[in-house]
Amino acid sequence: MIVFVNGAFTEAGLQIAVGDRGFLLGDGVFETIYVKGGRAAFLDAHLARLGKGLVALRIDPPADLSRLGDIIAGLASQNDGEGDAAARVTISRGAGARGLAFPASDETPPTMLATLVPYAAPAGPARLTVSARRRYSGGSTLAFKAVGGYAENMLALDEARRAGADDALLLNEHGRIVCASASNLFLIDDKGRLATPALSEGAMQGVTRTLVIEGARSLGLEVSEQKIKQGDLTGALLFLTNSLAGLRPACIDGGGDAENDSVFRALRTWYGERLAAETGTP
Repeated sequence: MIVFVNGAFTEAGLQIAVGDRGFLLGDGVFETIYVKGGRAAFLDAHLARLGKGLVALRIDPPADLSRLGDIIAGLASQNDGEGDAAARVTISRGAGARGLAFPASDETPPTMLATLVPYAAPAGPARLTVSARRRYSGGSTLAFKAVGGYAENMLALDEARRAGADDALLLNEHGRIVCASASNLFLIDDKGRLATPALSEGAMQGVTRTLVIEGARSLGLEVSEQKIKQGDLTGALLFLTNSLAGLRPACIDGGGDAENDSVFRALRTWYGERLAAETGTP
């Protein structure tokens, strides 16, 4: 497999510098991007969120980041990735002296790695469980994808898989619903109104989440960002959103999923049209 690292395309299997802070401390940011036919979907939104993370961690953006779309297209070409694919770009602070203190930026050029692998969307509704793990609503890394920020999410997903479910819902410190392990959550009530956990509750501002809210409003649907208790899931139709799977119906404890709901179908159609326009594909 060909990857892109620090300015060049190269065979996978490269070595990471022993002092790279991304590896040692999780000192870095990343984005996962849906790609079709070599074209990255909603690239500007992903770059904007990545930029927030770089600013928050005070990492200088590498020059190659400005041509990420071309890099992803190059990866698709060199890896026969003309179908559906998942691109990941990871930027770490790079190698630095031992310890937690940030080294001077002129002493530590950032490491940039971009990869592309084939992707197939999961089939059927996601079976959910509620995790005992917590996502603290006041965390400093909630607005972006931090390399070192996913331990609770990984443990929650492992819990769910061991219990025979597909994914887990995480709660915040108040016991309210925040998100799934790598997805935002939406509810549809019996009046066709949508709700999703508010960002202030600890939810990440997902690229697809933002688009679904935009799409709902353009379709004349009522949508709110709010506090969601576990009891609010009872009787609601559920679906998850992320950049790779798009909109995926979900269910919990034998409850209904949104697969055949007219509101969900309208949103999924709207999103599919936006995605096709982004990637230039039918």
